[in-house]
Amino acid sequence: MSESGWMDGYCILFIKLNLWKERNYKHKCTQTYLLHHRQKCFSLNVTRQINLPFTLFNSLFCFLFFLFPVGSRPILSSTPLQVLLYLNSWYFAAFYLAEILIFIYKGVLLPYPSDNLVLDVVLLLLFLALETLRIFYGQKGNLCERSLATCVSLFVLFPCAALAMYYLLLQTFVLRLEFLLSTMLLCFYALEFLLGLLSISAFSRSKVY
Repeated sequence: MSESGWMDGYCILFIKLNLWKERNYKHKCTQTYLLHHRQKCFSLNVTRQINLPFTLFNSLFCFLFFLFPVGSRPILSSTPLQVLLYLNSWYFAAFYLAEILIFIYKGVLLPYPSDNLVLDVVLLLLFLALETLRIFYGQKGNLCERSLATCVSLFVLFPCAALAMYYLLLQTFVLRLEFLLSTMLLCFYALEFLLGLLSISAFSRSKVY
């Protein structure tokens, strides 16, 4: 056999040997990975089985603790008042947007005196500031059980109700939509006034200021 034949045979044998080593190495790596993965899954399952009763017990204890607080005074905040204030904030946003569009409509299509239009727009801006202040102090006083903040909210409610009555009856042109929107807003004010008085009475009896 020539020298080139021996070299070719040697190269082929060397390539096969390397392929066999590489295949054997990959097989060992795969077995090692599977063994490590099984051990990890087994340890996780054991840990979960051990920690599951403790997790359930802690969850049940926290639920009972918050459901039946021990050594704490009763909660005096009014849930209906808080819900009404939250709904009122969204309703007033819709009311304000509707009033802006209505004023644009009346200013373009109706013979609206310029002085009256400016007055109504300025009062609408004042209405926004007062209503924001009223809802802020109402929610703060109710959640923190503070009589002073709730009293401030009820005090600001009177000018807000007066402005709602103005847009209901006294502005230059009153549309039917404005009449309905202002009436609904006054219903919110009446309910919040009654619930605010009850909350102030409850806070005062507990001497929280």
